[in-house]
Amino acid sequence: MKEILPGIFLLPLTLSGFTPDSVNMYIIQTPEGLISIDTGWDSPQALASMQKQLAEIGASYSDIKKVIITHCHIDHLGMITGLKENFGTQYCLHKKDFDLIKIRYSDVDNLIPLTDAFLQQHGVPVSELIPPEMQLPVPLHLSKTHPDVLLFGGEEIQAGEYTLRVINTPGHTMGHIALYEPEKKFIFSGDMLLPTISTNAAIHVQHIENPLKQYKDSLLTLKALDIGLVLPGHEYIYSHPGQRIEELISRHEEKTGEIRRIFDDGQAKTAYQISLLLARSARTGLSNWHKMLGWDRRFAVLQSIAHLEALKFAGDLRLEERNGFFYYQPCHVKPAC
Repeated sequence: MKEILPGIFLLPLTLSGFTPDSVNMYIIQTPEGLISIDTGWDSPQALASMQKQLAEIGASYSDIKKVIITHCHIDHLGMITGLKENFGTQYCLHKKDFDLIKIRYSDVDNLIPLTDAFLQQHGVPVSELIPPEMQLPVPLHLSKTHPDVLLFGGEEIQAGEYTLRVINTPGHTMGHIALYEPEKKFIFSGDMLLPTISTNAAIHVQHIENPLKQYKDSLLTLKALDIGLVLPGHEYIYSHPGQRIEELISRHEEKTGEIRRIFDDGQAKTAYQISLLLARSARTGLSNWHKMLGWDRRFAVLQSIAHLEALKFAGDLRLEERNGFFYYQPCHVKPAC
């Protein structure tokens, strides 16, 4: 465990068999006890690692008095039920992500079938929907673990000597938040600002409308802040993220531009067809689609849908249903939009 700033510690926790292979939990020492930013997921290995690292500062699991969750993905809030039930830890989460939890984790066994049915509508053959390589460890009764504090954005949370401003940064999830310290100029960015990984802003069967636009808008919100240090949800801590924000925006705009050019032939296409074309190297013409694992193929199509939906909302494409499948059609092709 490493002290990043006075009284703020980084606890990397392993995500066995997952990519990325670790999640960052942060601990803030305060006179009232420890505050945690995220928890990692609920596995014996993660819990043992947390306990071992907390012991380095003479603390334990039970000393965590408050948890602020950046977003509702299981690798970030998996331990919250155990903390709350065993030690009465205060649980803070954005309301929109709690609304999503109530839907997603109340019937977790149906999540993959529901997603696959959605992907089939977007042209993915059943033969392509190979089972995911692993199932995420979802704690029992997570959907019934109610936050003590529902966040909306704009709140200020006192954490020892630090004042953390809650900023709603939707795109990865509707209720994703970042926590900004304006005086010390650092930010807990969750999954919004990762140093090398491009955050997933994909359409989800239980997710949000036009997530890619929301993600870009959130990046612009963060770009307007004076940030000296980024404490991300994965990978490593880094400084002055302005160039990284520009790079993320540019990367998504390039992909959107590539998809727009695919429609230069005026032909309607499914998200699956677009995904296959995007997986092909422009230089060699070879495709890496066959090398992709089950989760990766699903995410590739869901991300393609996000870009297609952004183009639809921008007025470049329209969505048509044909024989139970969804096709995207350039708006300049009749019938007119």
